[in-house]
Amino acid sequence: MQSIRRERESKSREIAAQLENNRDRFLTAAIPVLERIMREAGAAVVLEQRSVFISANAIDITDTAIKQIDAVLKDGTEPAAD
Repeated sequence: MQSIRRERESKSREIAAQLENNRDRFLTAAIPVLERIMREAGAAVVLEQRSVFISANAIDITDTAIKQIDAVLKDGTEPAAD
């Protein structure tokens, strides 16, 4: 029983490390895109929607950001070369 628990804990740590690695890779590719969109829009910050109490959707860049990040990431393996 303890060996099964150790295997599960090990697998859980492995998955968590992989998720963190994937998150870091995504942010490495996404941040330059978001910074460019911010400059073009004259924005000072990008907020995650769940942390906003109330907002006007007039300056929502979500769709633009998704399209541009998708263009950079392509199939998700590595950022595309310019």
